[in-house]
Amino acid sequence: MKIVKFKITLISVLCMIGFVFTSSAWAARVIKVINLAAEPVWAEEEIDQEFEKQFGVKIIHETYDWEPFIHKVKLEIATGGSEYDLIEYYAVISKGVVQGGLFLPLEKYMKDPNLPDLDIDNFPPGIVRAYGSYEGKIVGIPRSVVCRGYAYRKDLFEDPDEQAKFMAGYGYELAFPKTWDQFGDVIQFFTRDTNGDGKIDFWGCSNGFDAGGAAFDMFEDMYITYNPIKDGGWFFDKKYNPIFNNEKAIHVLELLKEWTQAGYYSPGYLNRLWIDVCDDLGANRAAIGGTYMELFSKLLRPEYEDMVPKIDFAPDPIFDAERTIISAMMYAINKNSSLKEDAYRYLAWITSPKIDGRLVTDTKYVRMPCRVTTYQNPKVMAVIPWVKVSGEAILTAIPWPPFLEELMFELSPIIQGVLVDKLSPEEALNQATAKMEKIVERAKF
Repeated sequence: MKIVKFKITLISVLCMIGFVFTSSAWAARVIKVINLAAEPVWAEEEIDQEFEKQFGVKIIHETYDWEPFIHKVKLEIATGGSEYDLIEYYAVISKGVVQGGLFLPLEKYMKDPNLPDLDIDNFPPGIVRAYGSYEGKIVGIPRSVVCRGYAYRKDLFEDPDEQAKFMAGYGYELAFPKTWDQFGDVIQFFTRDTNGDGKIDFWGCSNGFDAGGAAFDMFEDMYITYNPIKDGGWFFDKKYNPIFNNEKAIHVLELLKEWTQAGYYSPGYLNRLWIDVCDDLGANRAAIGGTYMELFSKLLRPEYEDMVPKIDFAPDPIFDAERTIISAMMYAINKNSSLKEDAYRYLAWITSPKIDGRLVTDTKYVRMPCRVTTYQNPKVMAVIPWVKVSGEAILTAIPWPPFLEELMFELSPIIQGVLVDKLSPEEALNQATAKMEKIVERAKF
């Protein structure tokens, strides 16, 4: 009896030791990722367990809202940290973060026959060079690619009564505006009192002009549809001299001032962030709204499900040529990670064409694709109604200008100053130019 008890006890101890050893070994292979708390990472979390089962590596996403997310990413880079194996970063801050020296060059792993290929050519043209390269080496790849565009109430645009009224008032057919002049007509037309109480309760547009960056985007959306100003650029020449103080930029600011002061934008536009553009569209308070197209995923939430069939999508209007900015959420491997190969394998897996498509078709939350072929996938188009418009735009879209972060945060409050009559367009552009000249000088360009 004692021998049996001894054997049982010994087996139990060995099992416990094995369990502890196995758990420790498992815990030692954990990829820690820092992410912005939004739909893309929630979609990834839904299928990460498949990677864990296949490769024995657990994925942990640590998520933050926008400001703490940016702070944590910059802190990790500034301190040469090793808290995260994989780091998400936004194209807005790409120039600064890739130069921080923390991101691992990927060529060695891309050439390894025992590791998967990243298929760089299947990303939108120029995006890796623009946002994921440093000193000629690839240090980051996109995990979600997006450009800017518009959502609009197609049920209103297709309504025969609305079409007749518009034709009578403006002399041409009602449709989503092709030009910015038509844009002004359309948002004027749809701004109205719908219940007869003498108060406006429906607006032409739900765009946001927050001082943290959204105001700059609204300006840039219009400005870059002019032909380039100099050296193929709109904001700087090839020597990094600011070139955005010109008649075309003044015209854009004059139009934005005219439209906002006329009341064509829904209330709260000065404090409205990018994703909040969807709210008044979904709540039947606005006819059109423009933002980063991935953010239209908010319209797929349950509270807006009755409105979704009434909404369609379109590219930005133009002055001279159809053109938009291509942006991305990028992934980079921390060079201080102790699990570089595992991190690379996950990077290749989560951005592979197969998984890229499934993060749209097979998950509750939607991550905008990063692959050109995914944008062209009919199954993906069936899930994301704006993906066709976005997929066409990314093929000819342009990357952000140099000093984007500084442009965005310096120009946005100055643009607000124009909208509320604190500055004239000329004064605003003079101030912005002086600020950017100092920033470029400090950067020693």
